[in-house]
Amino acid sequence: MARPIWIKRSLFNSKAFRSLSRWGLLVLFDFYKKRSMKELKKKDGRGTEWVIKNNGQIVYPYSEAERGGICRRNFRNAIDELIDKGFLEINHPGGGGKKGDLTTYFIRDEWENYGSEKKFTPLKKREPDTREGRGWAAIWNDPKQRAKLLDKRRAKLHDKRKVQSSV
Repeated sequence: MARPIWIKRSLFNSKAFRSLSRWGLLVLFDFYKKRSMKELKKKDGRGTEWVIKNNGQIVYPYSEAERGGICRRNFRNAIDELIDKGFLEINHPGGGGKKGDLTTYFIRDEWENYGSEKKFTPLKKREPDTREGRGWAAIWNDPKQRAKLLDKRRAKLHDKRKVQSSV
């Protein structure tokens, strides 16, 4: 049986929610699915309130987003958008997937102040990857590597043209 997702009614009419991108909405609802709620008695003894039991320990890795149909770039942009608008905050910035050190997140209610005089500044933002010598940039920024890559491309293109002209 599927568990329900509880959302504040005021969220739907908020400026922050209405200004979210498509990917921001999808990622936000994924975060809401990952939270565990528990009911606590209020401090004044009158009634109860719901709190997030696993807040600060919520993990949503890039690989899981990709399995859900969200590419890495869109997922990264959605996380940044949700942080800027007060929906999320990073508790612990992870070190990467292979290390097993994953980023953990807080779900926040600072979206209520979005667009008002009260400015929300998150405690921790996602830090951009500053590692050098990795991925496409490492090849493209090195002139020798770049020349080799372009030569391979030209050779493939030349071979294709030979095959097409001989047919």
